[in-house]
Amino acid sequence: MTLLRHSHICALPATRPGLAISWPNIHFTFYDPLFLTDPLTDAHALQQSTKEAAAYMRARPYGGLFVVCMDNLSGSAKEKVDAILAHAKFRQAIPLTGMAGEILPMKAPGHSVTPIRTNFV
Repeated sequence: MTLLRHSHICALPATRPGLAISWPNIHFTFYDPLFLTDPLTDAHALQQSTKEAAAYMRARPYGGLFVVCMDNLSGSAKEKVDAILAHAKFRQAIPLTGMAGEILPMKAPGHSVTPIRTNFV
């Protein structure tokens, strides 16, 4: 008796130039994401990354998400993003902004905590 016919849960994350991929091939869409990682200013570069993402995703048995953070786009890439994604037959599922920033190091609010050793007798 086989309990798991196809076990893809242990699929390792992959990286391609400009793309980060975590795709274990399961029905839960949020576990099958492909991220556009590089800031892009050129529409042609965005189109190439989108084509590669679409080819990767269409070769898999389950759907997933192609994550494009609008903060990473500028110039002609930002102007033509809607047309490029529509041409690849992607549609917006979740708006995503606010992923870029220079916020580190962060201080923890409140009191500082000092660990101490105690003996219970």
